[in-house]
Amino acid sequence: MPKNIILHPERLTKRDWIQQRNVEVRHAIQERLGNERFVEMIGGKKIDTGRRGKLIEIKLGYRDPERVARFVQVQDSSTKRQYYLRVPP
Repeated sequence: MPKNIILHPERLTKRDWIQQRNVEVRHAIQERLGNERFVEMIGGKKIDTGRRGKLIEIKLGYRDPERVARFVQVQDSSTKRQYYLRVPP
């Protein structure tokens, strides 16, 4: 686990989370911030809500070829932990 996530969660950025490939590290960032603060930090906009979760869209910036990324917020039924999983473009 990167030390900055544990020691300095206030310094975490949207880019830190997006570029992190390890789902558990991404989840640690999310947990350290809390769900509401986390969605606010990444600039998330709720696109849709369904039985299985919420679809969140974030702007990546003009330099990124995709421009936006979408993530589905889901809950693990056994642990009740919330995850944000990237949806393919």
